[in-house]
Amino acid sequence: MDIDSHHRHAEDLEIELKKEKIATEELNDALTRAMLEIADVKKATAKAAVKSRHGKHFAKAFSAELTAIRAEKEKEREFLKKENKRLKIQLRDTAEVVQAAGELLIRLREADKYVQSSEERFRSIEEENGKLKMQVEKLKKRRTGLVKEDEEHRTYVVSYDDYADDQAWRAEFGAMYQDHQY
Repeated sequence: MDIDSHHRHAEDLEIELKKEKIATEELNDALTRAMLEIADVKKATAKAAVKSRHGKHFAKAFSAELTAIRAEKEKEREFLKKENKRLKIQLRDTAEVVQAAGELLIRLREADKYVQSSEERFRSIEEENGKLKMQVEKLKKRRTGLVKEDEEHRTYVVSYDDYADDQAWRAEFGAMYQDHQY
């Protein structure tokens, strides 16, 4: 073998080594991705391998581990479904409480407006009441004055005794007297 053939053989080996490195890297990458994607299978395989390393026993152990992992995943999935349902119910209840609180706030605002309106009406009625009391006082004073005036007029009323004879009385009240005679 001459140097050229060794050189070519070395180059061929180098190319083959590079190809094998690339293939190994690709295989490792694929293996890493596969391991990430099937982490459950890897776990099951590891547990099954610990239990038994022989054909049928390994397959049974592997199958049992996969079943256990599937059951665990199913329990986890059911738990998450229940948790999701509970959270949806809680969210709905919270939304209802917020709705009720909003309605209550509206009612409170309406009640506050009604109270303010009532207070304004009360003040207005008090003012009106004060004015009416003043009018009543004025009317009382006026009535008192009228009563006094009426009493003064009554003192000037002529009594029957003031007429000396029946003739004077008849002259003044005769026309009315004749209308009422029976």
